[in-house]
Amino acid sequence: MEIKLAETLGYCPGVKRALDTAFKLLARRSGDVFSHGELIHNPPTLELLARKGLKPWRGEGRGTVIIRAHGLPPGEIAALKALGLTVSDATCPRVRLVQTLAAEEAGRGRLVIIWGQADHPEVIGLLGHAGGRGRVIAGPKETEGLPRAEAVLLVAQTTQDQSLWSEVAEAVKARWPEALIKNTICEATVTRQNQVRDLVEKAEALVVVGGRTSGNTRRLADLGLAAGRRTFLAETGADLLPRDFQNLKSVAVAAGASTSNWQIAQVIQTLKAMARGHSRKFWPRLMRALVLSSIFAAFGLAALALGTGRLLGAEPPATIFSFFFFLTVALHLTRDLLQSRDQTLRLADPDRTAFFAKYRRSLVWCAAGGFALSILAGVLTAGASGGLMAPAFSGSGLNWLPLAGILAVLAHHYAPRPEKPALSRALAKPAILGLSWGAAMLWAARPGLEGLSATVRVAPGLALFAGGLIFAHIFILTIFNDILGVRGDRVFGRPTLPSSLSGPALRRFLYFFLAAWAFGLALAASGPVPPALAFLMFCTGPLYNLPLVRRLSPGPGRKHAADLDLPDYRLEALLFGQLPAAGLILWQWS
Repeated sequence: MEIKLAETLGYCPGVKRALDTAFKLLARRSGDVFSHGELIHNPPTLELLARKGLKPWRGEGRGTVIIRAHGLPPGEIAALKALGLTVSDATCPRVRLVQTLAAEEAGRGRLVIIWGQADHPEVIGLLGHAGGRGRVIAGPKETEGLPRAEAVLLVAQTTQDQSLWSEVAEAVKARWPEALIKNTICEATVTRQNQVRDLVEKAEALVVVGGRTSGNTRRLADLGLAAGRRTFLAETGADLLPRDFQNLKSVAVAAGASTSNWQIAQVIQTLKAMARGHSRKFWPRLMRALVLSSIFAAFGLAALALGTGRLLGAEPPATIFSFFFFLTVALHLTRDLLQSRDQTLRLADPDRTAFFAKYRRSLVWCAAGGFALSILAGVLTAGASGGLMAPAFSGSGLNWLPLAGILAVLAHHYAPRPEKPALSRALAKPAILGLSWGAAMLWAARPGLEGLSATVRVAPGLALFAGGLIFAHIFILTIFNDILGVRGDRVFGRPTLPSSLSGPALRRFLYFFLAAWAFGLALAASGPVPPALAFLMFCTGPLYNLPLVRRLSPGPGRKHAADLDLPDYRLEALLFGQLPAAGLILWQWS
């Protein structure tokens, strides 16, 4: 089943502004935060906000009240301020322009005609700004029942159907030839409607993602029905039934202006899962299992550790590979198992959490077994220098304490810890992970303090080269993984670089990092590292990651690639593919 996406998806600027306002206020944790009515027409997003602490205002006289994106009548805003409340205005800028226009023209004596839904919050707010000179019509025929007026202004609820505007405007002009006609339908609404009209011609069915109470979302669904297509309105993937899509070859997906990217992605993932359920292809299923179980990542890290050890002339035993392989599996599975139990995180990546829910018991045993086998592999690696995991009571017992500290740091960062977004914390995460893995692999090359001292003493240049190489790979992989999880990070306030920086700023940062990486390899080639090896590391490092940066980090005017992408496990496998490639080259070269 082919899935065709509308070009414009995700929040419109006004909705995004309202949500950003709410999340920032909630992150401060400086008092109660209320919303005057529904902030936006999107129940799943409102549920998330409620979990983060946003409460409906019910007359409280303390805290901060956010004015919803649809706006409020000026009298209600004045009443909130009179109560001593802090008022944060999240009214959509486009709606505010219509409010200002209505207030100005009503002040000049014009009758303000509002084409829209009389009970819609935006229309109620516009009526308040018109100051008693406003009237609402649902269609052109209702112009006949309007009172007499010498001067008239016609505006529209910003989410109305553009195709019906000319008919309403003509009806008003027929009665008031000199009427001031202002088409105030939002461009974001018009764009989405036009795209749906084109999209339904290329698909057998239409799925519109968004809240059922959202006017602009319902109008998109109406366009699908008008075109004779099977149309489904879904707030989340749970609203879709597999039997409805069994015999379909193509499905179009569109979304309302108040629909979050994670909702859209969730619906798309659900559709892809349905298509996968009808498929008997073995390799895509195997790739998904290898990536989600972290076996692919574990193989890459273990290969890099083995290659690093041989580069440093240590001839590491095969148990070193086993140690890092099982340790990585255990750490990754523990992290993902913990996160998959969080109700809110299930919304960010339903396919991944569904995998862990289905195989939870087996994966718990795999994680426990991974820790046990990594300890066993460490014990088997013990040698004359004290070993990787020498017993604590032996004369060289202190040898394993630094490694234990490194592993504690790794576990600390792999465990989910929601915190307030902070750029310093976001940058520290990939940096500390890179340093920790680099230190662990250098330590494992010649276990023990004496072995590490020997490594640095015998080949200081190669040790610096190997440590820097490991750091660079882990650093950029951590950022790539954060990009893939940017939806959840932004919603739940986890501090990562993708959730803390704008798209263009993130891309510039990654380009700078790749350039610095390449410069470091050039310096290494002029020193202790053979130029050919440095060039091969350039191919598996900066050059390998350059197209991935372009793929995953957006340029100006684009969204994060992961914001709306389907779960592509081939891409995740490609990300970690740089590790075994680098490890194999180091092994063969040495």
